[in-house]
Amino acid sequence: MSQNIIPTAFEQYRQHCELNKTAVVLDTIILANIPGLDPEQPVDRDQISYLEDWVVHRHKLEVNQITAINHNAVAYALLLDTRVGDFSFNAMFLINSIDNVIAMAIYKGVEDKLASTPGQTGNSIVKTMIMPYSGAAAATHISVSERTWTIDYAKRLAGLMQDERLSNIQSVGNSAFVGDAFLFQDNQLMPGVAYIKGVRVDTDVMALIPDANKSLIIIDVWQAGTATGAWESDLTVIQSNDEPVDYIDEAGVQHYCAVLAERQGDRWLDRRQQTLLEEHKQHNDPHTQYIAKVQISQDDTNDNPDTVPSSAVTAGLKSRLDLAISIGQGMVLDLGPYDASSGEYPPKPYVTDNDGNGQLVSAFWFVTQAGVINDIGYEVNDKINYSRVTDAFFKTDNTETLSLSQAESLFARVMHDHQWAQIKGIPVQATRWPSWTEVSGKPATMPPSSHIHTWVQITGIPVYATRWPSKSEVGLSVVNNWGATGSVTDTSDVKYATAGAVQQTYVHATDARNRAINAHIRADSAYSLASGKANASHSHTWGQISGIPVYATRWPSKSEVGLSVVNNWGATDSVSDTSDVKYATAGAVQQTYAHATDARTRAINAHTRADSAYSLASGKANASRSHTWGPISGIPVYATRWANKSEVGLSAVNNWGASTSVSSTSTTTYATSSAVKAAYDRGTAGINAANGKAAAIHEHHNRTVSKTTLWSGVIASSGSTVYTLSQPWSNYDAIAVVGTNDSATKVITSLITVDELNEIYAIAGTSKHMELLRGSEIYAYWIMADTSKKKFRISYENSRVLKIIGINYSYK
Repeated sequence: MSQNIIPTAFEQYRQHCELNKTAVVLDTIILANIPGLDPEQPVDRDQISYLEDWVVHRHKLEVNQITAINHNAVAYALLLDTRVGDFSFNAMFLINSIDNVIAMAIYKGVEDKLASTPGQTGNSIVKTMIMPYSGAAAATHISVSERTWTIDYAKRLAGLMQDERLSNIQSVGNSAFVGDAFLFQDNQLMPGVAYIKGVRVDTDVMALIPDANKSLIIIDVWQAGTATGAWESDLTVIQSNDEPVDYIDEAGVQHYCAVLAERQGDRWLDRRQQTLLEEHKQHNDPHTQYIAKVQISQDDTNDNPDTVPSSAVTAGLKSRLDLAISIGQGMVLDLGPYDASSGEYPPKPYVTDNDGNGQLVSAFWFVTQAGVINDIGYEVNDKINYSRVTDAFFKTDNTETLSLSQAESLFARVMHDHQWAQIKGIPVQATRWPSWTEVSGKPATMPPSSHIHTWVQITGIPVYATRWPSKSEVGLSVVNNWGATGSVTDTSDVKYATAGAVQQTYVHATDARNRAINAHIRADSAYSLASGKANASHSHTWGQISGIPVYATRWPSKSEVGLSVVNNWGATDSVSDTSDVKYATAGAVQQTYAHATDARTRAINAHTRADSAYSLASGKANASRSHTWGPISGIPVYATRWANKSEVGLSAVNNWGASTSVSSTSTTTYATSSAVKAAYDRGTAGINAANGKAAAIHEHHNRTVSKTTLWSGVIASSGSTVYTLSQPWSNYDAIAVVGTNDSATKVITSLITVDELNEIYAIAGTSKHMELLRGSEIYAYWIMADTSKKKFRISYENSRVLKIIGINYSYK
């Protein structure tokens, strides 16, 4: 059994590479022998390591040993031949040698690696470690296919040997013997080299005694590996009466056969086949594509189409042709020295070919002995010239040059013109294009015309981009390079607000809203109480009200929620997301601002309602009775909690701008910290308004009251009987109680807030009386029967309890 483990260290290394946009590099495989290793025991991925004392072999991977199996898997191959050893190993580690990060470990049973020595046959090992993870090929920048190294060497070698065998057959023939190789004579086979069906074999002199009962001597050859892995050809010689056929032996080895000699009477006939080269040399006309010697003629007058002239005839014809061309082009001959003292001109120059055919040519001689010829004196070094055009001699001395007429006469056939129509063999096209310097009228500059190229025509394409794209090139042109802040007091217009800042503002506003709702409920309770009890002839001063709460003494500072620079965060329009790694949209701020405004309005309305209740109560309550703030319970000094991050969720950064507006409803715009500050201030104003004064005239709207009967019946006597509500009273905002006097002539109602019940319960527990009903000569008290907030007993005086109702308020 073996275990393949990817340590947690590799996951951290891979994340580091992704953040820094570098390739994952795994370049070394280590073989180790770990003492006492049990590969079946569980392994802690956090504790994968090795000691240098355990390392038995360290292999640096070549580029072609790392390949992409597919997009999500990279293979690392270890190939150790018989030159490596000896050692044993039971663990393999794939590492980054620079940082010594272990990417993969394999724990296995002990395996031996032996090297080949004169007394030992070694073994080869091929190991492949495959790393599978998402985007592995891209992360490692590997594009080499596994086909470059995952090969079957046995098949490849067999294919190479087959190619060599077939090539030998094409070169030397099906079966061929070089010289006297394997010739049977004098009871022995001669030494040499032979090719049997392309397999090359050789031999020294081999003694062979013929079998009198056999007529054929046959060679049988094959190829096979030796015990040490070497590959060689081998042979044997057999005698038979049957013509041989090739065959495959029981070990699967191919054999090729050929006849060396055949008995005919009392002698042996050589049946060996010569090589194709030997046959070629002995052939009378091995090159049928060439002219035979008998077709070459020495007669320069022969016009037989079946023969060709010899090289000698061709040379003679060329000499005559050259002479004819020279004469035709106006050849001038230098005929050497001449003695002018003879008083006569030299013979006119006459050039002939081998057959005596010829004509006059122009020529000149240098005078070596002075003399007079035809009354013209010639000095030493003067020239005697002959022009075949004028058929006359003339003189040039050693200080003169030829006159123009003399030169024209002498070289008339050399220097002359022809009209274009007289020229023959004019090529249809120029034999070359003019060089750049030969072209006239070239423009100074030659801008390229508009054109396109296919991708395959482009050279020098870089492997990687030469620069990173700008933000506009990746679709983020509107996003500013701003930092982010979680502060709710930052007025900056060059920072993004985090979702956490908006969430704080929203919770802040929610707290203001809740306080306003509680104040409104309290005001309603006070109003109901006052409307049902107070007399119109009395009043209370504000000084008689005690325990007025100050509310929260402070809000969290910006340092408690601060952030740094822009990160790769998403954005959210949620107002309940607690994340500090997300940006808030302007729409979220607008929701918060509207929420805070609603809280402020509700606070104002609640305060107005409280003032109205106070005014009503001040005109009706007994002058000697005062109300303390203490019975009011559940008033929070601080916010009970910040929203947690599960209450918000974002995705990725979008290409959005930023806005300072607190009225924008956009869900694709970021909010600046100043916008959040404005919303925060608006929420604070809502809280402050709950403690301030508001207009006396106002309206209530969008308030919904839901009622649930928790108990009904008649309790007409006191006692120890325990009654049970259908639900705990703590599930409601207020509890309404309906009762009568004993004679059922008066109906009495009472409304008690759950906050009051909670506070009384916290103070009195289950042993004290709590006023349930009060009217003219009517009293009923509630005694908690247990801690479930469902069970109760009644102690009463001149009253009956008929129904208990749970009330919940909701606002829109």
